[in-house]
Amino acid sequence: MSHETAADRPGEKETSVLGPGGGQPFPGEYRLVRKLGGGAFGEVWLADDLSPLGWQVALKFLRARPDRLELARTALANEARALAALRHPNVVQVLAWKTVPASGLPCLVMQYVAGGSLDARVEREGPLPWPLAARYVADVADGLLAVHAKGVIHRDVKPANLLWQPEGDEALLADFGIAARLTDSGTAAGTRRFMAPEAFHGDVSPALDVYGLAASLFWLLVGKAPFPDADLAGQLLAVERGLPPGDARFVGVPAPLEGLIRAGLAYDPRRRPELTAFGRELRGALNNLLADCLTLPAPAGAARVELVVSRRAGPGFEPLARSAPERAPPRDGRRVPAAPERVTVRTGERVRIEARADQPGHLAVFNVGPTGNLNLLGRAAPGEALAAFDVELTPPAGRERVFAVWTRGPLPLRPEDLRSLAEDTEPAGRAYGATRDMVRVGQSLRALPEGDRQVVVLELDHRP
Repeated sequence: MSHETAADRPGEKETSVLGPGGGQPFPGEYRLVRKLGGGAFGEVWLADDLSPLGWQVALKFLRARPDRLELARTALANEARALAALRHPNVVQVLAWKTVPASGLPCLVMQYVAGGSLDARVEREGPLPWPLAARYVADVADGLLAVHAKGVIHRDVKPANLLWQPEGDEALLADFGIAARLTDSGTAAGTRRFMAPEAFHGDVSPALDVYGLAASLFWLLVGKAPFPDADLAGQLLAVERGLPPGDARFVGVPAPLEGLIRAGLAYDPRRRPELTAFGRELRGALNNLLADCLTLPAPAGAARVELVVSRRAGPGFEPLARSAPERAPPRDGRRVPAAPERVTVRTGERVRIEARADQPGHLAVFNVGPTGNLNLLGRAAPGEALAAFDVELTPPAGRERVFAVWTRGPLPLRPEDLRSLAEDTEPAGRAYGATRDMVRVGQSLRALPEGDRQVVVLELDHRP
């Protein structure tokens, strides 16, 4: 349900989006194919680009009251100019600015995203698996950082504005709060179930988008809004109370993701993480959890692999922790990975990491840092059963993962794939690329027979 804004009120005449008679507003340039959606502030149409490029685009026709048309045009032109210069794989690209000749209304030519919204996908398929939902939101958070750097606050982050591109399986942020910018100053705008409480008073800050990300992640994981639909007073009261302790809706959600959702939904915007911190912690939690998912039950006769972390003590090292058999998870074990053994370490300490296998094969040791970066620490020589590395802990602090991968034959990744794990190969950053790398490692391992691979994981509680 969308919150009522100035343009929703009856009796306020609006200009037709496509002008008198509708038809084709840009003959010779674009041919309208079908309407993709619409609302109080305009319509979005799929269109064929009639230039030699021949691609399809989305045309967003924007509506405004006659007395606000010039103001809207100026505001939207400035915003479109900023966003047109933005290139991010998870932000819908603004391609051009047009004016409808028949009506004088502005129109944005935008990248067409074929899969529709994540809102519609959840309605159609049900809640998404947490690795997918968390990746989509972490990616969009990266895109939002780029949007904020252009001086634009979205103001309407919600699953309906997260578009799914089946090619590449990407989520893209769309509709940059344009409706909110067409309302009177100080008027609330947005979609109630995903709006931060201060938004109802017209307050605008980056914290609005953090709330929207947290509420969207909840929706993708659960299939419902975090707080029940009610009148405005009832909803604000529910948000102030917060999600109930032991909320049963989180049974299939890992605890780190639940914690971030709760923090992002804080009633007081000062208690929410800043967008940079929210995105970084979400990415780190996701990549750590993907490491935990690599551990699978080993069949009889499979190699026994052990991972040991030791701290320097005088001339030698003292063991701090070693990998142990999987523990039963406190939640739905079919959907939530078991927590690995944990060891507390501190910045500046020098630690030794050792991986051992009791059968010949191939050993590789990886690290996922607190922000989600993935590093290949090293590999044992072919046929060797021991891989040992001395490392000094450097900032940032936080939860990390060290995991050892044993395979009977060579790890089913090409040498260039392994090299990419230690290099900044993604335009959106190493942590962004690390999520894809973790998925690639998992897929490669699961393609092997069960007795030909083994993974053990330790958590480093890295403190300052």
